[in-house]
Amino acid sequence: MGIFSRIGNIMTAGVNDILDKAEDPEKMVNQMIRNMENSVTELEESTASALAAAKLAMRKYDKAVQEKGEWQTRAEQALASGNEDLARKALMKKNSIEKNVSIFEKQAADANKLANRMKEEYQTVKEQLAEARDKAGHLINQKKAAESRKKINEDSNKFNSSLNSVKGAFSTMNNADEMFAKMEEKIDKDLVAIEAREELQEDSIEKEFAELTKKTAIDDELEALKAKVK
Repeated sequence: MGIFSRIGNIMTAGVNDILDKAEDPEKMVNQMIRNMENSVTELEESTASALAAAKLAMRKYDKAVQEKGEWQTRAEQALASGNEDLARKALMKKNSIEKNVSIFEKQAADANKLANRMKEEYQTVKEQLAEARDKAGHLINQKKAAESRKKINEDSNKFNSSLNSVKGAFSTMNNADEMFAKMEEKIDKDLVAIEAREELQEDSIEKEFAELTKKTAIDDELEALKAKVK
C-alpha cells in the first residue's frame, strides 16, 4: 500500500467510531494521531527526496546545455582556424551531448512535476493532520466532560439516597416521641418508687434510734429510782 493510500485510510477513519469502540478512547485516538504523524514524517522524507531528485535532474540538464554550447563554440573556433577535422569532431561531441540534453530535460520535467505534486500533497496532509489533532482533542474533551457529568450525576444520586435515608431516620424518631415519653414516665415512676422505699427505710431507722433513746432514758430513770429506794 502506497503512503498516500495509507494516509488516506488513516484520515478517513471514523474517529467517533474509534471512541465508541475503544476500551481506552483517549489512548486509541492518541495512537491514531501518532500513526498519522509517522506517515506525514515519511511523506516529508519522500517529498524532500523527490525535490532533491528534481534539482539534481535540473543540474544535469543545465550542465548538458552548457556543454552543448561550449562544444558549439569550439567547433566554430576550429573551423575559423581552418581545422575542419577538429571542427567536425567538436560538432560530433556537441550532437552526442545534445541527445543527453533531451533526456535530461524530460527527466527534469518529470521530476519537477512529481516534486510539485508531492509538495502539494504534503501541505494538504499537514493541514489534515492539524485538523485531526483539533478534532481528536475536541472529542476527547467531550468524552471527558461526559464522564465527569456522569460521575457528578452518580454522586448526586448517592447523596440523594443518603439524604432520604437520613430523613427517614429522623421521621422515625419523630414518630417515636410518644414511645420515648412513655419510657421517660415509667423511669420517673421507678425512681419515685425507689426514693419512697429509701425514705421508708430511713424512717424505720430513725424510729429504731428513737426507741433506743427512749429505752435508755427509762433505764437511767429506773436505776436512779432504785438508788433512791435503797
